[in-house]
Parts: sequence; C-alpha cells; structure tokens
Amino acid sequence: MVSRRWHSGHQTSRKWLSRPGRRALGVTVRSPPSPTLRKPLSQPSTLRKWLSQRRHLELAGDFRHVPPRSGNVPQGGLHVLAAAANLDRMLINAVPQFQGALTKRAPEMPEGCVALAELAGHVLGVPVHHIRQTRETSPAVDGIANREVLTGANRAAQLAALEAPGGPVLTIGGDCGVELIPIGVARYRFGPGLGVAWFDAHADLNTAETSPSGAFHGMVLRSLLGEGDPDFAANPRLEPGRVVLAGTRVFDDAERAAIERGLVVEADDVAAGLSGSDKVYVHIDLDVLDPGEFDGLNYPEPGGLTIERLVAMLRGLSGFDVVGAGITECAGTDVRVLEPVLEVLGELLTEKQ
Repeated sequence: MVSRRWHSGHQTSRKWLSRPGRRALGVTVRSPPSPTLRKPLSQPSTLRKWLSQRRHLELAGDFRHVPPRSGNVPQGGLHVLAAAANLDRMLINAVPQFQGALTKRAPEMPEGCVALAELAGHVLGVPVHHIRQTRETSPAVDGIANREVLTGANRAAQLAALEAPGGPVLTIGGDCGVELIPIGVARYRFGPGLGVAWFDAHADLNTAETSPSGAFHGMVLRSLLGEGDPDFAANPRLEPGRVVLAGTRVFDDAERAAIERGLVVEADDVAAGLSGSDKVYVHIDLDVLDPGEFDGLNYPEPGGLTIERLVAMLRGLSGFDVVGAGITECAGTDVRVLEPVLEVLGELLTEKQ
C-alpha cells in the first residue's frame, strides 16, 4: 500500500517560482497547464501492466524508436531504450524525486530541485521541463526503500520526458537516483566508450544486500555498472574503469571492495582518469561540496570541495565531448551561490555542439 509522506506544506518562499515550477511542487495555479509540462504516468494499473511486461527490445541503435507512454518498460534488468532522439539543443529536466533518500532533509529536495532548475534556466537561457514525480512513498521490498515508487510512476515519467528532449540534457534532482535514467540512456546511445565523472562525497556503490539504510541513492552507481537488484541494474551497463570518482571521501566496506575490483577509478586528475573516453557524462551530488560552501546539502560530509575548486575541476573537462550532466541532492532554495557551477556546466554541454 502506498502511503503519503511529503506534502506541499513547506513555507519556503515560492512567489518567484515559475508556474510550471509551482505545479511540480503541487502549488495551485489558475492559468491553463503549461505546454512544456507533460502529464505524469500515474495510473497504477497501467504502470503495473507496463512494468510487468518483460520484453527486452533490441533497437539496433535506431533512436527514433522510443518506449511509448503506455508501452513497454522492461523489468528484470533496466534495459534503457532509445529515448534520447534528435539531440540538437540543450534542455533542463527538473526531477523532484526524494524517495531515493531517507535523510532528515530528503522531503526538502523537491523544492530545492525546482529552485535550482529555475536558476539554471535563468542563467543558461534554456527552457526548463518540470517532470512531475509522485509525492507518495511505498514500503521497503527486498532491501530497497520505496521500490514501488522508484520503479513505477517516477521512472515512467522520466522515460517519457526523454523521448525527444531536443538537445543535451542537464538533469536536476532530486536524489541521486534520478541519474539512473539519463546516464543509462547516454550509455545506450553513445556506447561503451562513455565515461562518467562522478563528483560525489559518497561512492554510491552499495547494493540492497550491503546498504546499511536501504536508500537507493546509495546504490545508483552500482546499478549503472550493471550490478545489484535486477529491477535497477542497467543494461547496457557502464564499462568498468570508465567511471572516475571525484571528491569522494566516505566509503562503506562493500564500496571499497567494489573499487578494489576495478569497477571505478579514483583519480586526483579527473581528466586523466577519463582518458580514452569517447563521450563524458558529468554527475554532481552537491554533497561533494564542503558544508561551509552551501547550506542546502542533503547529506553533508566535512572536508569537501570549495565551489571554486569544483568549478576548476569541471573546467578541466573542457577537452571532452560532454553529452549530459546532472546536479542532485539540493535541499535548499537559496541557490544563488551555485551560479558558477551552472555556468561551467552550460559551457561544457554546448561547446561541442
């Protein structure tokens, strides 16, 4: 049984948010629906039918074929389909999912997501697509909290939004679990040469068996590497050794063991660690920053990067073809200090276009 956990009763100022942004938070607006805001796939019966069909589609690289809104999202391995068609101009996807995290500040992430996305749209002059995510929660099943929500309505809405984004996508979360879809799509589209720069205080390399909390945001990178729970494991997976950890400083024992197996690379020089990658995706969990830099961190850890240092490290990736990026785990609405990060991501995403 799905139960409600978060509601729109937070009183952080919303007056300046755009109408699509307020809709994404459930704030009542009187004007007609924005044409940029897609309807969520929210009928449980449709989703259960959709997710129960275990069809693994082989599309032979034809990215004109995408999963229809009422079609087949395979289970038993997240086979990311060709949802990134017709890439010719940049788009921002705001994905205010919070159910992948179980922290005290997790319920604040939907508003933080919208605030950061609105700022990004303003700074970069790029349209923002607010993807509606359910505010419901569901029981932990087989070691993963909110499994039904994460594999149902939230995933379906993200896939639908990536049918034809029209350009390189900057995904703004929401918890780190929102990266499963855009990185999976990038891996499908660009092949095994895709590299990932993982700017995160945590390695996110747990599985349902090793996670101390059951929160999926601590398992997402392991899932992208094709391991762990079959409902989340990506297929095709990221290639071992193509992921570079940056600013990571907290490891569980199981995560350290995965690193020792060579699944990911630790490197002071991120660009050197990504050498040989054809394309690059940049993931930023804001907890890579030191807590003194930004007070809207969902899972702060001491000893992090300064914003200046993060921007410098991102500029070091300018020689790569950066095909996508994500910023996650924003639990605050005063986000202006993050403008330099948004600016450099915009440069990386557009300089090769």
